[in-house]
Amino acid sequence: SLEPTLLLELESDQSGRSIYELYLKVFRGLLEATDNQESVVAELANAWGMALYPLEQANALRSQSALDSLSEKGFYLVVSDKSVSALLRAPTGEIYRVVFPEPFSLISWPVLGLLIFGLLASIYGLVAVFVQGYERKLLSVETVAARISRGELDARVKISNDGNESVERLGTAFNAMADHIQRLMLVQKEMIHAVSHELRTPVARIRFGVQMIEDCFDDASRQKQIKGIDGDIQELDELIDEILTYARLEQGGPILSFQHANLFDIVYQVVDEQSVGKPDLEI
Repeated sequence: SLEPTLLLELESDQSGRSIYELYLKVFRGLLEATDNQESVVAELANAWGMALYPLEQANALRSQSALDSLSEKGFYLVVSDKSVSALLRAPTGEIYRVVFPEPFSLISWPVLGLLIFGLLASIYGLVAVFVQGYERKLLSVETVAARISRGELDARVKISNDGNESVERLGTAFNAMADHIQRLMLVQKEMIHAVSHELRTPVARIRFGVQMIEDCFDDASRQKQIKGIDGDIQELDELIDEILTYARLEQGGPILSFQHANLFDIVYQVVDEQSVGKPDLEI
């Protein structure tokens, strides 16, 4: 029988059929070196992970090629895509059938599953890296937007030329929007200060004119004050028109909204409104 401490090392620069032939030569050599073939056969089957049993049916030797190979080499090897088997002739003349483990195949389901899993894992890793880069840049845009909402109008997105053209375009558009908003807010503040200053003068004159009307004792003086108040009101109307025109220009031009209307209904409405204040007026 085989020694428990026996270590057998095989080296070969060949593969495929030659490796199986090398195995069979080693088995034949081990059978020649022992007197207890049954024990050696059992230990070989257990140690090498293969089926090794005596041939009981003689019809397996009807092939002339099998007989020639057994007489010449001492074994007959049959290699296919799905299995590898052989006939081995012992020195005593007994024929053994050797069934090797299923050969390794790249098309087997475990290997395909492993390849698919590796491919999916690689794709997931690439997508994760790609998405994390985009998420980091979008987070910077979100941070700047939050700062602007808190009143930091000078906050801007840092544009980094790292190849992400879509994020760069988004950052550029966001900065342009922030610049426009900041300019509108500045113009609005300036306009509010200017309007408050410009409105004080005509309002003060109107208040003064109303007080003067109370002290007037004749129609001529009263009409003079009323005329002055009317001129101040006209100045207020012109100032308001200028402010509205300026606001429309800041919005990029007038926005036209068309709708169908009945002209007769509008005229009748104007006539009715004027008739209430001046019933003797004929239109």
